[in-house]
Amino acid sequence: MTTIDLGVSCVRASMLCKFILVFVADANKTGVAQETLQNAIRRGSKVMTEQEARQIFGVTEETAWEDVLKKYDTLFERNSTNGSFYLQSKVHRAKECLEAACRDIGQTTPS
Repeated sequence: MTTIDLGVSCVRASMLCKFILVFVADANKTGVAQETLQNAIRRGSKVMTEQEARQIFGVTEETAWEDVLKKYDTLFERNSTNGSFYLQSKVHRAKECLEAACRDIGQTTPS
């Protein structure tokens, strides 16, 4: 690489940096950067809540763990044969969520 090539590369890099700075500054003025950050946070926090898990199984907080497991088995098997992988994974995540919730309050969860 010659001195001229290095000089051209430096100029291109400098122009790119200036463009990025202007783009980011403009995005900050219009609120685009803030909206993008909020969307990223929302996507990253898609952890299933205990309430959502209970809605999937149709159970309450008073429902026995054995009943939750029966509903899990039914829904999981139904979606493995006739349903979708997406729904099957939601059912599995709901069971994991409720297992963790039971462990947090000290209840035993027979596997």
